[in-house]
Amino acid sequence: MDLELSARIARKAAGLSVRATAAELASEIRDALDQDEWESALRFLIQLSDNLVGEDLHLVTSLVTTPADAGDQRFNAAIAGLVEWRLLQRDLPVPEWAQAIGPLSEQWWMDDFGVGTVAVVEATPEPLRRRNVFVDHIVFASV
Repeated sequence: MDLELSARIARKAAGLSVRATAAELASEIRDALDQDEWESALRFLIQLSDNLVGEDLHLVTSLVTTPADAGDQRFNAAIAGLVEWRLLQRDLPVPEWAQAIGPLSEQWWMDDFGVGTVAVVEATPEPLRRRNVFVDHIVFASV
């Protein structure tokens, strides 16, 4: 049985979330980047956003344990920004590890749509924008 699946089954049995945590998804991102699977790495960021939106209010903070290095500072900044944005939307405290991750030295536009445009800058959630990560918030809209 897959180790990640075993961990989720154990969490469910303990009454905890079965959704992937920020730490687990950071690991998945690192693995995807190691295999040059850029699109997969981006999908894991979207999954993190969906998990933080979709989890029960009393369990959502269990998803934001300190993640390992995602293998790319851009993704580390994006994870921290997503966690901060989604937790603030739910009036929950932002973990210290997320607060500690500052801005990238250069801007990162997560996709090619609207690179450098004012519209995308304005549509980027503030916690991401503050970390120099730019993407229209609609990318993270849960469906």
